[in-house]
Amino acid sequence: MSERKTFPCLSVRAPWSWCLLHGKDIENRSWSTKFRGQIAIHSGVSREAMHNVPWIKGRRKHLDAEIPDAEDFTFGAIVGIVDLYDCVSAADERSQELMADNPWADEDVDTFYLMVRKPLILPEPIKYQGRLGIFHIAEPEIVSALEKLASTESVRNLLHDA
Repeated sequence: MSERKTFPCLSVRAPWSWCLLHGKDIENRSWSTKFRGQIAIHSGVSREAMHNVPWIKGRRKHLDAEIPDAEDFTFGAIVGIVDLYDCVSAADERSQELMADNPWADEDVDTFYLMVRKPLILPEPIKYQGRLGIFHIAEPEIVSALEKLASTESVRNLLHDA
């Protein structure tokens, strides 16, 4: 395992941060990115998006866990890692076909879909102050904890391929 000096991170409001770790496979954004690879998910401090919980409960079949009660979501902490493997514009013809049946896709043509997979959940959230866009975590002890979690996916892939 190569030691990184920083780990990329994306801050997402709860309950969407929780959903990304439990089956939501896209994150809707107003901006594009060329970044690809493992990225930490930070659950923001804002409770502004919590009104979406009933809507999310209506999509329970698309998630791999029961949706927690509103007071049980994590705020202001790094909660896990996902693999960001593509970024597609909603205006792109191929995205219209890709997203036709995706319950998480925002249909606004100005949206970019950050495509994610392989969620890994931290055993304990790590309190951290988020930022807008993709930012880099530099604290060695946090980077080390994220690398350790990221390596579990590599081990899982080796065992699966054996």
